[in-house]
Amino acid sequence: EVLKVDPAEMQRKWVKEYGEVIVMRSLMNRPQVIVASSSGVRHMLQTHPERYDKSNPAFRILNRILGNGVLTTDGDVHRRQRAILNPVFRVKNINALIPVFVQSAHEVRASWNDAFHSQAILTINVSEEMAKPTLDVIGRAGFGYEFNAVSSGQSPLFKSFCTVMDMFTLPNLLFDIYFPFAKWILPTEFLRHARIRRARAQIMDACRTLVADKKRAIEGGGKLGASSDLLSVLLRANMEEADPTKRMSDEETGAQVITFLLAGHETTSVALTWCLDLLSKDARVQAKLREDLVADMPNAADDPSDDLLLSTTNYLEAVTKENLRVQPPVPLTSRYCTIDDTIDGHFIPRGTLVSVYPDVMAKKESVWGADALTFRPERWQESDSETKPFGSFMPFMMGPRNCIGSRFAILEFKAILAVLVRNFEF
Repeated sequence: EVLKVDPAEMQRKWVKEYGEVIVMRSLMNRPQVIVASSSGVRHMLQTHPERYDKSNPAFRILNRILGNGVLTTDGDVHRRQRAILNPVFRVKNINALIPVFVQSAHEVRASWNDAFHSQAILTINVSEEMAKPTLDVIGRAGFGYEFNAVSSGQSPLFKSFCTVMDMFTLPNLLFDIYFPFAKWILPTEFLRHARIRRARAQIMDACRTLVADKKRAIEGGGKLGASSDLLSVLLRANMEEADPTKRMSDEETGAQVITFLLAGHETTSVALTWCLDLLSKDARVQAKLREDLVADMPNAADDPSDDLLLSTTNYLEAVTKENLRVQPPVPLTSRYCTIDDTIDGHFIPRGTLVSVYPDVMAKKESVWGADALTFRPERWQESDSETKPFGSFMPFMMGPRNCIGSRFAILEFKAILAVLVRNFEF
């Protein structure tokens, strides 16, 4: 029944019926707790995050693909990596990448215009189409690499990337979590994992080459050494770390590259897909948003202004937030409890899998009103929009392990959405 409905729909129902901390048994009779109270989420994600680590099966699979990057590490290793990465994602560094976001958005616009002019009837798979500009963005802004996903999809890494991403479709991910031995028994699974291993090896080889080339450019000085892509900024920050024991190794740096690539690309493309779907079902919201966009971009080929993209009060911002509330790209996160603990008076034994659902938190009627399930961007322009209880809106999680690339993702999302809605009706 859980797999037949929308993500977190059953969990929302359970929270309504049984309360905000639910002790249950999941597949294979494994103990699990769902936490959906503001105090419980704060306890787990912000006050005592050291009591809950990422050693659960899903993150072990991620670790095999991403390596020991900031998304999959815990404890002191994570804190050390995060300290070096924080300067990379400073506001000024991310704002400087806006032209890269806009460039990819216009490439999609041009590609779609060409396709519409050449065919009388055209069907577009929006999910596939949104994966292309976001991949190009992370290539250019992240590493100065051209995937050419929008233009041709013929870069050496493009097919390897698509092969690896197949591992993270829901059926494959669940199968790997609950039947990890299948890849050694079933020929089809053995071959699928062999393809993924080869593709990952190709990506990691490319990552090592990127890191080595960037390091040489930085050490040699000149224009290339002053590049503003995230990898160049990261390498400079790492080299400037005075304590050698706190620096990232080349292997760790490569893990950050593949983390940026896979995690940074997927969530934004999913968010854009959902937003275009929601706008296609609400002509009023779409028309209101387009009116603002036309005012900012009178001509179809105009760039969205920095003022439009950086505003925290306009309608584009409201649509962005409401989309992330109604359809969070990552609807849940899970951690293993590392010690005996208590959440809201409920005893949590060591080794229990504890899950938090941003989707559930963002759709509580007690917080968001009777229309909590409705896509209504205007709620973000109301006076109480910023005074919700802790955890009520956390598309990028909260606490010391919140998504370090959230600003990158939001500005990229806004730039692509603005150009597409300005030029096309959905």
